[in-house]
Amino acid sequence: MMSRDPGLRVMQIVTLAMVGGTFTVFLTFLFVRLGNPVAATPSMLAIVGLVTGVGGLILSAVLPRLIRQQQLERMRATAAESPGGDANRQIANTYIGSHMVKVAILESAAIINLVLFLVEPNWIPVGAALVCIACLACQFPTEATFGNRTG
Repeated sequence: MMSRDPGLRVMQIVTLAMVGGTFTVFLTFLFVRLGNPVAATPSMLAIVGLVTGVGGLILSAVLPRLIRQQQLERMRATAAESPGGDANRQIANTYIGSHMVKVAILESAAIINLVLFLVEPNWIPVGAALVCIACLACQFPTEATFGNRTG
């Protein structure tokens, strides 16, 4: 269900679009390669895809947290200099920004793996892409998760 909060609604729409788009690319590439033999042995491109997938998962866990911490520290410094303002909205915007970074990293790791699968059919990039797509789908924000982080 879509939220009434405009910030949360934007996050939901973007996350849904990224999951849907990435999954559509996956299905398209899978149908293009359907009927052709797909290797199960690791090749150099498959290893690059695996590293990209794992790197994307690690970055999606670490980088948004660093961005959020930096923005919150900046907000604390600003709040100390000039009290007042809408602190909850600033915190929500910080969460929205870090969420967008997280889903963009996951989407790019999945797309890179799907392109590698199209270039050289191998199940390793497909597996890495599916893990990234699943993690991306798990990032769908809800009222409860948004409220816990912002309020």
